[in-house]
Amino acid sequence: MSGSPLRTTIAVILVFVAGNVHAQGQPVSPAPEPTLAGLLEAGEAAQADQSADESASDGRTSRDRHPVPPEAERSVARARVREIFNDDIQAAKSPEAKAAIAGKLMLYVDEASDRATHFVLLETARRLGIEACDIPLARDAARRLAEAYTVDPRILDDDALTAMSVEAPPAKVGAVIDALVEAGRGAVPNDPARAEELATAAATAARRAKDRDRATAAAQVLADVREAKKREARVKPLLQRLSQSPDDAEASLELGMIRCFDEQNWNEGLRYLSTGSDRTLAMVARLDRAAQADPGRLVAAADAWWDYGKSEKGSVAAAALQRARFHYGAAIENARGLDRARIEKRLADLDGDLAAKRPSSAWSPRKFAGLTWWLDASDPASVKLSGQVVNLWVDKAGGGRSFAQADAQKRPAYRGLINGRRTIAFDGVDDVLEFTSPNEALCDASGAALFIVFKPDGDGEFSLYGQTNNSGRDRSMDAKTYH
Repeated sequence: MSGSPLRTTIAVILVFVAGNVHAQGQPVSPAPEPTLAGLLEAGEAAQADQSADESASDGRTSRDRHPVPPEAERSVARARVREIFNDDIQAAKSPEAKAAIAGKLMLYVDEASDRATHFVLLETARRLGIEACDIPLARDAARRLAEAYTVDPRILDDDALTAMSVEAPPAKVGAVIDALVEAGRGAVPNDPARAEELATAAATAARRAKDRDRATAAAQVLADVREAKKREARVKPLLQRLSQSPDDAEASLELGMIRCFDEQNWNEGLRYLSTGSDRTLAMVARLDRAAQADPGRLVAAADAWWDYGKSEKGSVAAAALQRARFHYGAAIENARGLDRARIEKRLADLDGDLAAKRPSSAWSPRKFAGLTWWLDASDPASVKLSGQVVNLWVDKAGGGRSFAQADAQKRPAYRGLINGRRTIAFDGVDDVLEFTSPNEALCDASGAALFIVFKPDGDGEFSLYGQTNNSGRDRSMDAKTYH
């Protein structure tokens, strides 16, 4: 991380231990060697199907990538790799040793003299990453395979996580289950079948590990899959009706409500709502779509959703008010005077109302096993003030890893700035908060992962910085670096 100081607003900081990646002992039994037969078929299909272009992790199209080298060429390359590295691979019994050999192979990838050798080096490194139950390592090799060849990175990731879930030792199985649950949760809207497979693997591993909390998380994804299938059963006939009668306002209304209120798929749902049979809701949807093109209409769209939400009940009201909150939060940065005061009041009302209606099972960072550090600027109870500046930021994880500033001139400000939520703002000159336990390492050798969400002044996008101390990997998640 380098660069000159700049004004930065911090929204949240999380640190959680993802597993003791440097632990000695307990050698991992080799996971079954994953076959790439299905992956290669998927890659060849992706080459012919332009819709698979989106599967490339860096946005490349299939035209930018190469077909998987023929098996005969890969076989020759494998023999050469085995000739050089087989003794080292066979001698690598511990996860650390396997990861080290994989890292060594990765050093030669960019120097490969032909595509078959390039592919086999990445394929072998990925397999060793799976055997070591090293998720970042396996994913890094898979990402590079997907960047260079017509293979689907999602299939590679699913294959790796499922294999790890069977063989992972106790110290690492939790991280594997978390990754399966997260991938499954993300797949629910567009690929329920994939989500079900991932969540089932997570549930099986959690039961084997006797991890009740993670079993509950996997069960929730399976419940979401069931709901998604029910919605799909409702959506299919509506789409058929609209394909036959595009002006069917009743079908548009029902489909729009499913997309917006049940699935939170606003871009598609608003299009249907705007032509639906409910005139009030159609007007609100048209205002929302106009606001997406013209930020000057954000407040009008938010007000419309506010009025609609207050006139409804249940889940529809909650979804409408959440949409109002979304637009108010986007509008507040440019609001001034009494307009800003009115938006701030509505945001405060919405936050209280939505929090009261939020189920107790709502996601929280505390659901991360091994959470060691959590700073949450949006929670005023965790931020201690002297006037409008911060003198103490309390660790919500309960570990006492708080931050403070004794010098009043160096204290950052506390204000509502991003999406209507309170944030801690550093001036980029001398504002700083210091760790209250200087003799304790926040990120030690136990395999910690750190995430910071922040927004630099003058940059319209949020930024997410991620760091782990696993094998020295350290990168910013959005391809930007800040000091």
